[in-house]
Amino acid sequence: MEYKNNSTYYNEAVTFNKYLAKVFIWMTAGLAITFFVATFLSKHANVIGYSTYIFIFIINMSVAIAMFKNIFAKSKATCIALFMVNAVLDGITLSIFFKISTPSSIITAFTCTTILFAIMVVYAKITKQDLSEWSSFLFMGLIGVVVALLINIFIHSTMLTFVTSTITIIIMLGFTAYDIQNIKGYYEVCKHQPEQLEKFALIGAFQLHIDFIVLFKNIITIIDILNITNGRD
Repeated sequence: MEYKNNSTYYNEAVTFNKYLAKVFIWMTAGLAITFFVATFLSKHANVIGYSTYIFIFIINMSVAIAMFKNIFAKSKATCIALFMVNAVLDGITLSIFFKISTPSSIITAFTCTTILFAIMVVYAKITKQDLSEWSSFLFMGLIGVVVALLINIFIHSTMLTFVTSTITIIIMLGFTAYDIQNIKGYYEVCKHQPEQLEKFALIGAFQLHIDFIVLFKNIITIIDILNITNGRD
């Protein structure tokens, strides 16, 4: 009987890992689209203005709401379409950073983001702690950052930008671990419903894609500030 229990546990772990791999495949596809769009626009288009950036941000939020609303009633094709639209929109806003940053800064930021992201994924997989306890702290921190960013629109403080970017990185690392545990929760709910599981793999990839891109944007912001402070081109 003990052997059967161990065998069941092993098979469950393997199945979850396959599901998680699918989440990361979708996430990687989304990142590839985002970075392609950002690279293309940074070379072949003018930098988008602030009002356009805000407009795209609002569309981004609308896509996110649409993605999560009535997920069980949506088709897989609809989820894929929303995921791809979000990846393209993220690429448009990311093109600003690619336009003003050096290739070495972009590579450094991507490397740092990947390493930090991977650390939090591993932590979320091995920790026994229920990370849902972090949710209120993370959301309160996020609200504080948004308020600080709104204030900085008027005062244009480099120091405040540096501080908010640093805090945002910490918050998004927390969200990365939190979202990985949520993805495991999605699996537990839908593991006997293959069609729903496919859609929740896209939901998980959507969340992790956002985590990665926000991390990247704030890391490259800090790198650019340090480069300017140190007098580098």
